Amino acid sequence: MKQLEFAPVDNRSFLVEENPELPVVLRNIPLLSNKAQVLDLTAKECLTDEIMHLSLTKKFGTDPNIVVFAASNLGVVLDGHITANQSDIQLSMSGLSKEIVLFPVNCNGNH
Repeated sequence: MKQLEFAPVDNRSFLVEENPELPVVLRNIPLLSNKAQVLDLTAKECLTDEIMHLSLTKKFGTDPNIVVFAASNLGVVLDGHITANQSDIQLSMSGLSKEIVLFPVNCNGNH
């Protein structure tokens, strides 16, 4: 199979092309590594907020300059509005100064 095409969806982000290097890359991932765990998670289920949070935490958790924000603190986004209390969000971000903050969110399947 050379590619998957979701023409009825009419969304170019769903067009997947074959990568001939991918089998070699996958074979070279050590079994007991973070990369293998993330690959296992993504192969088993949709990239939910929790899975993205876990993946980002595994990748950046040891870097003191990067903070992975818990998407559950954001509540639900409806029509572009966040349902969470903004003061709760501000409180969870208090104490940060120059750190990079990553927000693992999934909106309608877009990461």
